[in-house]
Amino acid sequence: MPLPIPQPSAEELENVLDQIKSLVVNKYANTSPPSDFVVPSAETLTAHSQRLIQQLPETGLGFEPAFDFVKDTVLPALSNQSTETYLGFVTGGATPAALVGDYIVSLFDQNVHRYGDSLAAVIENVTLSLILEFVYLDPSAWKGRLVTTGATASNILALAVGREHVLAQHIAANEGPDASGSTPLTSEIGLFKAMKLANLESMQVLHCLSHSSIAKACAVLGLGSNAAMSVSDASKPWCFDLAQLEERLATPHVGSIVVVSFGEVNTGRYTRDIPKIRALCDKYHAWLHIDGAFGIYSSALRGSNTSEYQAKAIEWTDGLELGDSITGDAHKSLNVPYDCGFFYCRDEALLQSVFKNPGAAYLAGVKGAPVNPLDKGIENSRRFRALPLYLTLLAYGRNGYQQLVDASIRAARLIAEYIASSETYILLPDDDISEVSTIVLFRAKSDVLNAELLARINSSRAISLSGTQWHHQPAVRVAVSNWKIDAESLASRVVKELARVAREFEEHP
Repeated sequence: MPLPIPQPSAEELENVLDQIKSLVVNKYANTSPPSDFVVPSAETLTAHSQRLIQQLPETGLGFEPAFDFVKDTVLPALSNQSTETYLGFVTGGATPAALVGDYIVSLFDQNVHRYGDSLAAVIENVTLSLILEFVYLDPSAWKGRLVTTGATASNILALAVGREHVLAQHIAANEGPDASGSTPLTSEIGLFKAMKLANLESMQVLHCLSHSSIAKACAVLGLGSNAAMSVSDASKPWCFDLAQLEERLATPHVGSIVVVSFGEVNTGRYTRDIPKIRALCDKYHAWLHIDGAFGIYSSALRGSNTSEYQAKAIEWTDGLELGDSITGDAHKSLNVPYDCGFFYCRDEALLQSVFKNPGAAYLAGVKGAPVNPLDKGIENSRRFRALPLYLTLLAYGRNGYQQLVDASIRAARLIAEYIASSETYILLPDDDISEVSTIVLFRAKSDVLNAELLARINSSRAISLSGTQWHHQPAVRVAVSNWKIDAESLASRVVKELARVAREFEEHP
């Protein structure tokens, strides 16, 4: 009897795989700068979207024809966001080792939900330990850890665990332990009852220019997006106004989570004074979360005696070890395929109390094994995201990734130096090159040019930057993170495009 899903012949499979091999070789073995446009044109997007099959065929096209359709219709309309000239977002790329790891993930298709089924859960735990070593954190201090889909999911985990901790602290102070001698868990009794027992009217998530995913996490967790409140220093909005922060933390009948940014999304700047913030959190029973989605990697230079940015990296990431929880994105500077992030917290039992699967005997783990991944995060069904990460860390090691972080900062600073000395552009938030990490923010001096600056830069499609706002004015952002980076070459290509725009505006204002 034929299979419901026909198995391709060896010849068909080899033909498709040969074409995929050609795509990979062309993309990875070519050492010259990419000649393709970074993003497809609007005309290409329109034309190819009109060619898409948008109704389910009664009889399938077949294995090879379906592949050919995708190759001809979809691939030409995809961006080259994994190249070094895609600079609009901190997307990284996929190192050769990570790419191979991702192929293996799809081939073996593991569900990384519990220990004992395969080596996959063990590899995830080991990989998370390697990342801690890379950024000079003690793996033994961060037992609550998980590979996630990215920083947004990690921030949801952070605020969920923070909410549990803060409410437990206030319940204990207000009610004392229950009849069993323990404090009721919000994850068991529910948010409304927990707030009542804690004698809290609301919860607040205090931040300074946090990523939008913090407000999203507040909404998802029932705190309300309005719970995310900025407490920024007016002169350095990526830092806290410490006096105002303490005033907010001291508000009666309000529980608090504090979020600091290691790499503010627009400027790349780092929240400072973490030891003082830690002391305030301890004083007022607040949870301290560090969102290091892309900025955490500067910490890798703390031990690099060959990097000229070592001293600044130590300054930027001072106090990283003082957080209660940490978020990071692996599909940024670690350059693994989308989507992959990670989450750490000190208290694994607290993490498990929020995300465990109660009453599911069929999901029970192996006796004596560590806590199952499905009991520490949102998903029960989990892709083997750790394998590309594990393979790439083994392939290139501490030195390789330190050099990548170093080169990314160098490229960003070369671009920033051009902007700061330009008669056309203004470096934002100020002209202090020594504070530039891997993000460069700027605008045009002319309001007329500034209104159309991003469109003019991206019009050639030689590079791709992103737009944002700074002090209610349009601004443009350069984000450097790709593994194929040559700092001088990349900076030269960006400067060439910025000079082109300046020249064209001067000729045709």
